[in-house]
Formats: sequence, structure tokens, C-alpha cells
Amino acid sequence: MFLGAKSKNDDIRNGMALCGTCHWAFDFGMLSVSDNYTVITSRTIGIDPNFPGLLTMLSGRGIIPPAERELWPAQQYLAEHRREWRL
Repeated sequence: MFLGAKSKNDDIRNGMALCGTCHWAFDFGMLSVSDNYTVITSRTIGIDPNFPGLLTMLSGRGIIPPAERELWPAQQYLAEHRREWRL
């Protein structure tokens, strides 16, 4: 899953491997990743009954990054995603 799919940025640090549900949730701003690489969930998950509430169970959990630190998602791209979705 690319964090900057709209920007066509193919930097490997601009992507993450996600399951289908998390990919969808990330693309629609229901999930993001914090500066310390933990999952952030949108407040709208609890408001809208159509959003999958099970996503809130991921809030605060750490992501499982690649073994090589230089391949981790870049902070700048994660920050862009959070700004875009106001997370």
C-alpha cells in the first residue's frame, strides 16, 4: 500500500504492506501511523455505524516494520497522510 498513491511517489519508504481491510481504512483516513510507529484510528469510526469498529482494536498498537531500519515508512510521508486526513 503506497502512502502517496496520488503523488506517484515510488520511494520504498512511502509504502507499507497491509491487509485488505487496513489498506481500505488507510486509504479512506480511518487509520494512520504516528511518529512513534503506532496505529492511530479516526474518531469517526465510533460515530459512523458503517465503519468497521474492529479497527479501533488496532489503536496504539505498533506496526511491524521491516528488519532494516532504512526501509521503514518515512516520517515525512506518514505526516503527510495524517495532515491529509486530520489525524
